[in-house]
Amino acid sequence: LMQHEGRSSRLRNGALAWHLLHDINQPGRFTELIVDGSWPDHLRRFNRSNAVELGLRERKRAFHMGSSPPRVTRHLVESKPV
Repeated sequence: LMQHEGRSSRLRNGALAWHLLHDINQPGRFTELIVDGSWPDHLRRFNRSNAVELGLRERKRAFHMGSSPPRVTRHLVESKPV
């Protein structure tokens, strides 16, 4: 249920794709992969959080088992003209 809510929320707010990856080397570890069209699109989507989105974020963080906050990393696809 939480995964479906997360996917719906990301796509509703402009993400092009959403995936939940399960780390087979660390059974309790999951990574959320969100694809945005551009860096400005990502920033707009990230800064557009409303009360529903913030509530979902807090419910998802309740599953985190580490002593420090979840680590957030961002990656950019570097495309070069062919």
